[in-house]
Amino acid sequence: ARTARDSATPVRLSRTVHPAVPERPVDFWFVPAAFPPAPTSGIESPAQKFGRAAALIDAGDFAAGLPLIDTSALSATPLAHYARYYRALALAGLKRPEEAEALFDALVKSDIDGYLDEAIAVQFAEVLLSQQDARRALSVLDDVRADKGLTAPEEVWLRLGRAAEAAGDRDKAVDAYRKVYYEWPLSTQAIDAQSALERLDAASTSDTFTLELDRAARF
Repeated sequence: ARTARDSATPVRLSRTVHPAVPERPVDFWFVPAAFPPAPTSGIESPAQKFGRAAALIDAGDFAAGLPLIDTSALSATPLAHYARYYRALALAGLKRPEEAEALFDALVKSDIDGYLDEAIAVQFAEVLLSQQDARRALSVLDDVRADKGLTAPEEVWLRLGRAAEAAGDRDKAVDAYRKVYYEWPLSTQAIDAQSALERLDAASTSDTFTLELDRAARF
């Protein structure tokens, strides 16, 4: 006689269904378990409002996102620096560079680690470049480029090249563009770096032969 085990349907393993992992580092959120719970009265908390604001600002709707950010209400929470960063982003997007610059300047002087430190430097440099302050933009990017934990080093180096070029430092710009082009050949930034190098007439067979071999190996 066949046993129950013999007649049972074989167990098949399948992949766990879960939401896709975000492609952009800015879409990752780390909120410690100690974060204050949201109110249950149906009234939106400052953190919930900020979540909506961040989504609006990321989508380019700066005018709608800015009023939702209450930096004072979030000042004692893990979202404090994020709130100030997104407020600065919105101000820059609304063509209010002086206010954005003041916020970014305060942020770069704060003790911030990880991706946010990198994002602040990149966006602060953009604001400074819009203010024709290329030297200061270059200094801000120089401070962050040596960080070994960069999540998007190719973007930082590309922007450093642009800042150096705007500041009139051609050699530094060429070095930065070459680093992007040769070390991250599969990135979209490598295409921009190649265009910049061609514009600066920086390529020559004699000094890039080894770099070209290394680039081919990365492919």
